[in-house]
Amino acid sequence: MNEIFRAKLVLATSQDEVIKVIQEQEKQQVADKKEETGSGKYLIGITACMTGIAHTYMAAESLKDAAKSRGMKVKIQTNGSNGPENRLTAADIQNADAIVVAHDVRVDTSVLQGKQFVDVPVKKAINQADQLIEQALSYDIKENTVEKNVVEEEMQSEPEEKSGGLNFYKHIMSGVSYMIPFVVVGGIFIAISFMFGINASNPESDQYNVIAAFFSQAGGDAAFALMVPILAGFIGYSIADKQGLAPCDDWWDDGQHRWVRVSWRNGCWIRRWFCGQVY
Repeated sequence: MNEIFRAKLVLATSQDEVIKVIQEQEKQQVADKKEETGSGKYLIGITACMTGIAHTYMAAESLKDAAKSRGMKVKIQTNGSNGPENRLTAADIQNADAIVVAHDVRVDTSVLQGKQFVDVPVKKAINQADQLIEQALSYDIKENTVEKNVVEEEMQSEPEEKSGGLNFYKHIMSGVSYMIPFVVVGGIFIAISFMFGINASNPESDQYNVIAAFFSQAGGDAAFALMVPILAGFIGYSIADKQGLAPCDDWWDDGQHRWVRVSWRNGCWIRRWFCGQVY
């Protein structure tokens, strides 16, 4: 199933919305079959939200629809939960007339070869795709190439503290997006252990089951414990790139596998925020 279509179905809150989504998909399929006689301009972009499930694909779809309404060719790389899909190639970047990067988490923009691009949150791409494409086209990137990205004009005019708040949000969400799999898997493992009995993981209980104990330990003692240093490490990675990853992790071990709890009590993610800023 088309990932964008699936994301819209997931977010639908009523029967009418589901029907509307299906009808829009049918219209889109008909439109895609028609011969394109467009402007010849080429839009490329990257979208990435915190969870990589819904808004990543909704932003991509919004940009595609806006570009097609202008008769433009379009290719959007989606950095979803399954990793980058529809990955941009060197040829795509070389031939692009406009570039939009919509993200709530850190993305690697070095692949854009120093070309100017509009850098916005995912929500902005969903709601204002046409304006963003207009802005991206105004940069005339085939004629003008610079070494840094161009942030949307509205963002540049914001007070400095507000931009700092947006950066803080992006760094935190980058850490959270890497932490989520540990939370999900840990919860599933603990739920499996409860299937054998509420006290099945306790060796002193009559309900004790070695399989339940394994799932409880893997979920609660390992996955849930790892989520904090993972959060801390990837906050540092978002701030300072790869050189900020290792010094921003708290891989401590007192010999009894209690290193994660020590790092939690010492506020590892807060300390690692400042560590990432230094690096």
